[in-house]
Amino acid sequence: MYLPPTPSSSRSQRSWGSETTLAPLVSPKRLPETPPPMPGTPAAPATPRHLQHQPPPPAPRLLPVALPRTPSFNPAYGLPTPPMSPARPPCSLELFQLHDALAAPRPRVHFNLKDTVQSIQYHPSCSPNDCATAPAASQICINVVGVFNVIVSTPGRAVTVADVVGKLAVEMGRAASPEEQRFFSGETQRSVGAAASSRSRAHGSPSVKRRVDYLGSRVVFGGLQVTQASDTIVFCDLRLA
Repeated sequence: MYLPPTPSSSRSQRSWGSETTLAPLVSPKRLPETPPPMPGTPAAPATPRHLQHQPPPPAPRLLPVALPRTPSFNPAYGLPTPPMSPARPPCSLELFQLHDALAAPRPRVHFNLKDTVQSIQYHPSCSPNDCATAPAASQICINVVGVFNVIVSTPGRAVTVADVVGKLAVEMGRAASPEEQRFFSGETQRSVGAAASSRSRAHGSPSVKRRVDYLGSRVVFGGLQVTQASDTIVFCDLRLA
């Protein structure tokens, strides 16, 4: 009896004595690019044509902003403000006038700071007992080359011309303190040390580095100049020649 071929028998073939079954061909389905909208979902509004190619708005322009000013300071101190020091009183230069014997640049008294008080020479028109200033002062502070300070004070009476020059001669003949010596260079220190040793050998006295030795060759009294004044206290700078 003849039987029609079945689908399985029609899709098989014999190869080398074995039967190979071929899988049915299935055409691939193309997936949709975007899922379809859900039922009842309103469609998104279309972008207007005049906005489709508009560039983004520019970023806001940043303008410089002034920062608050900080107080200036001296880098030498390493602090925002320099160390506090006693301030001199307000200047009243017109209030005090120096005696002609003491006033720079041509004082009427002559002496060498290296000499003794007895070697001081006064002009005939000057009296050593005259007041050093007008009006009279009870204290005169003398600054010498920014290092040495000589204070002439006479409680109970006015400072005289002799008080000023005598105090200068005595104080500048004293030994310089270690703090004062550090203001000068090493070369100056060696020169002063050599002069002190030579003087010690010549006079048979101890070697002393006097204040006046640090002034070099300018040791002649050149007068005083008032820098500050208040009440009965006068501040002066010493001029040297």
